[in-house]
Amino acid sequence: MGEREMEFDLSSLRLLAGTAASVSEGKLSLTPSTEIRETGRIPKKTKETGLGTLIGPSELPIDYKDKVQGICGRDVTLVVEKKLTATDMSRGQSRLSIPKKQIRECFLSEEEIRTLDRKEGIKVSLIEPCLEVFHGLQLKKWNYTSKIFSYMLTERWNAVAHPYERNELTKDVVIQLWSFRVDGNLCFCLVKVKTPGSGKYSYS
Repeated sequence: MGEREMEFDLSSLRLLAGTAASVSEGKLSLTPSTEIRETGRIPKKTKETGLGTLIGPSELPIDYKDKVQGICGRDVTLVVEKKLTATDMSRGQSRLSIPKKQIRECFLSEEEIRTLDRKEGIKVSLIEPCLEVFHGLQLKKWNYTSKIFSYMLTERWNAVAHPYERNELTKDVVIQLWSFRVDGNLCFCLVKVKTPGSGKYSYS
């Protein structure tokens, strides 16, 4: 082996030894850089939540805000946006379902969660689309399996859903349910977003 080849081999060995030391000390990573990963590979998909883009407003409409403030409400949270189903509008069922998989934000306190897990109801008030404050509803939890459940607004739901002239609610109307609190007590706003077939939005 010539003198120049020996010098090259020694330099290579020194470089490898230095690299190994840097890796062991955490100064150097052998994983691809962020830039390489971003330009050289297809990025992983973000975890899907199953919730689509909102049809209705991302903030509580102003007339509801005024009503909430008028009764000293606070902590407004969007709970769910959904189409009313035939079951929601059935006089015989008298309940509005809030499916777990469609809930957008946690709106319950830990104590409320425990209460519902004990299969007890929570009395709540509701600001209707007609902007009247309706009392006497109950929030309950219905378990379908150990992991699948819905919350339900029950008891006097029929008085909110019927007659039509009160709030103009029908099957396939898109609604939003917002939660808020008055003196710590759970309350809701029911916002009518879109009427089927009209092509018009109640709020934007």
